[in-house]
Amino acid sequence: MDSVSVGTSPSIGELFGAASPLSACLDGFAPRQGQATMAEAIVQAMGDGTNLVVEAGTGTGKTLAYLIPALLSGRRVILSTGTKTLQDQLFHRDLPMVTAAIGRPAKTVQLKGRSNYLCLHRLRAVQEQPQAHRAQARELKELHSWSLATRTGDIVEVDGIPEDSPVWPQVTSTLENCLGNQCELYDSCHVVIARQAAMAADIVVVNHHLLLADLVLKEEGFGELLPGCEAVIIDEAHQFPDIAQGFFNISLGSRRLFDLAGDLRSEALAVMPADPLPAKLADALLKAVRDARLALNSGNKGSGSKGSGDNNLMWDAIDAGFFRQLDLCIEALDDIIAWLQSIDESLTGLQRCRERACAAVDSIEQISAADETAGLRWTGLTRMGFTLNYTPMEVADSLR
Repeated sequence: MDSVSVGTSPSIGELFGAASPLSACLDGFAPRQGQATMAEAIVQAMGDGTNLVVEAGTGTGKTLAYLIPALLSGRRVILSTGTKTLQDQLFHRDLPMVTAAIGRPAKTVQLKGRSNYLCLHRLRAVQEQPQAHRAQARELKELHSWSLATRTGDIVEVDGIPEDSPVWPQVTSTLENCLGNQCELYDSCHVVIARQAAMAADIVVVNHHLLLADLVLKEEGFGELLPGCEAVIIDEAHQFPDIAQGFFNISLGSRRLFDLAGDLRSEALAVMPADPLPAKLADALLKAVRDARLALNSGNKGSGSKGSGDNNLMWDAIDAGFFRQLDLCIEALDDIIAWLQSIDESLTGLQRCRERACAAVDSIEQISAADETAGLRWTGLTRMGFTLNYTPMEVADSLR
């Protein structure tokens, strides 16, 4: 990696000194030696292409200490934060203030996870369902009008629909239900457009979940951020191991199965509205999953936690009745797969449902057959659902 060249820009000493241009736009700015030392270490690391871990206490001014070297470096940098609040603060407040203060303009983009963007395909699909609840119909009408006007598709622009509205999962995508570059609306996809903008930016602000998704999952059809960047700065890095573990786990949640059943129903309704079989298959899967959750309410031998409370049951603490119900979930998924294998391969939405059903069966079987001496197996509980988990020991050890 080439060394950093800052040209005639102010030095780190000047930018964090008593006469810093930051004092004109930042109330209460005062020189802090720890802040300057941290910034100098980051400049050195970026110039040498080496890794750097910084632990700094409250009041050090960590944000400015990494933003300024990032801007001065002339490199393409990804800034990753642990919370959406800090992500918004960096993009909307800190970056504009710093670029103006030091006279170093940069093209900055905030990139969010796909669930923050309207999915045009899923909006169209849910609009074609005749059984929409009256309140949902009102919300869908509002979303349709907004979809014709928005340039970003960022759902934060919509004020009239609560964040917890059940309509949002129906009109946004996940990695599992996204059709990728097989979608008929791919060229208009807000996720694609946002990714393309990020690829052309100098500074990209993301969160840890999105950074890990790019690193681990390599989402096909949406471009990868990491190969095009020259430096990654991870703020709130203490949160990174716990978030990372979720990406390296083998896991399957009841929510994914509920979503699969709903998507199977809606995708089939759009292309074969007179066929009653898809709805029957979806209902059978929903029943199997709900019965599995009910089985976790009785007969358990006590809860064992992997470290975060009573809502985690270790595998050997689960009653055999749950595993019988889990077998029925696999049977319901196998029935879905068998039917989907018989339909036209050009029906991309339904074929994606088949892939998801196959992946769900594979996850259940992998977790059920996992070697407990080589990893941790547990089931996480929520009020209405559950998540099966397996973490190989080498992954758990590497994240400690």
